[in-house]
Amino acid sequence: VVAASDVYKRQILNVLTPRQKEIIYYRYIQELSFDEICIMMDMNSQSAKNLIQRSLKKIRDLYGPAEVFLLLLSICVQ
Repeated sequence: VVAASDVYKRQILNVLTPRQKEIIYYRYIQELSFDEICIMMDMNSQSAKNLIQRSLKKIRDLYGPAEVFLLLLSICVQ
């Protein structure tokens, strides 16, 4: 059985590109440092930070700032 919150979380994450989902996964689920993310995704530190910010902004623009907070909170407590 899939919880409603999991369905909603997937719905929110589905607005992101695969690359945006990947960096959110590495940063907030795997809790990797920017240096580790840069190595795994073959990008420089500034590009990684920009990609995370653009990803969160996309969610914030579509769902509001509270949803970004709740999404990150729900991801981090798994």
